[in-house]
Amino acid sequence: MTKEFNYSVEVRQEVDWPQGNYTEDWYEFNTKKEALDFARECEKEGATVHNVLDYESVQRNYDPIDITNEMY
Repeated sequence: MTKEFNYSVEVRQEVDWPQGNYTEDWYEFNTKKEALDFARECEKEGATVHNVLDYESVQRNYDPIDITNEMY
């Protein structure tokens, strides 16, 4: 199996209309530190980090571990 990425961060930004809609942007990283640092910086700038996912620990490209809580 080929590994596509090790860590990903999903950032959501609300759009004005209709209320409750948002855009999703996904970013991929090779290291946990890079992913968590990026997520922390996004939150400092006012974006909403929906999740930080760890594919490295599970050694597969599906069903990752959610490590969003490690941002804090």
